[in-house]
Parts: sequence; structure tokens; C-alpha cells
Amino acid sequence: MKEKICIVTDSCADIPDSFLEQYDIRMIPIIIQAPDHTYHDRVDITVQDVYKLLDQEVVLKSASPTGQDMLDTLEKIKADGYTHAICVMLSSGLSGTYNSLRLWKDSVDGLEVEVFDSLNGSIGCGMMCITLARYRDQGLSFEQLCAKVPGLVKNTYVFFSIEHLDLLERGGRIGKASSLLG
Repeated sequence: MKEKICIVTDSCADIPDSFLEQYDIRMIPIIIQAPDHTYHDRVDITVQDVYKLLDQEVVLKSASPTGQDMLDTLEKIKADGYTHAICVMLSSGLSGTYNSLRLWKDSVDGLEVEVFDSLNGSIGCGMMCITLARYRDQGLSFEQLCAKVPGLVKNTYVFFSIEHLDLLERGGRIGKASSLLG
């Protein structure tokens, strides 16, 4: 049977919608919690909506996708005819998504799933997925793609700066002392 391989990540990979579609990359949305509502990132809240809430000084927190969200995504991938999935997730140092998905990866019969820790965030993780999708489209097998991931993780670096640390402090990512010193 011919392999049909899906590349999967979470919404923290910041892959533009046009690239998700072009490379048929599936995304599991992280949870964004506002005081009065819970959202699925990029499903029922946009990046622009998040910034509007932050401008209003609403405290937002993020959480890993639920187990049901992960299972639903894997079942949808299987229903769409995929036989294999390679999941490259936000760094385990920033989120529990990688570890949670490892627990769910064997839950869908007939879908072979490998889960990788990108050790990266944002577009660093996203670029690994795009690169894997390009390799897949060139005809590499599931086994060959899985063998490429450690090299991608080792050789992907993202540099960024933050204009204001107050958002990280309000979201609980850094403490008051770190924010003040920064």
C-alpha cells in the first residue's frame, strides 16, 4: 500500500494559512483562555483579535490542546485517507502539547504517527514542517522523513526581540522581577 503522509503541527508554529493549504499541513489549535471565554487559536479567534484583547489589557493565558482536540485531528487525518502522520510540535520547554500528543499518537488504528519536539517556537517550528512537506512532495518515505527531523531540529534557530515584557508578565510566562530587570 502506498504511503500517504500528513505533516501536523500546532497553531504556535505560526504558519500562514496559505502555506498550510499549499503544503497540506494540518494544525492542532492551542487553547487561548480569556477571563470570560475559551478560544481555539486560529479557529474561533484570530491573531488580530488576540492583539485587540491585549490592547484592552485583558489577561490571556494559553494551554495545550485538549486530548479530544488531538484525537479529533488524528481521526480527521485518517478519514482523509492518510496512512502516516509526522507531528512537529512547539518546544516541550514552552508547552505540554508535545508530551500530550505522544500519549494520543497510538489512539487511531491504521494511522502510524511519530511525534517530535521541535525545541523551537513560532516559525522555527513552522519552517521545519514546511521543509518536511517539501521533502514529502519530492517523494521521501515516512521513514526517510522521520530520519530528517533530528537534523532539522538541530539546525533551526529563531531570533526575535520583544518590544515590551509586560505581556509576558501578565500572561505568567515571566515573573515581575524578570520583567522589571528586562
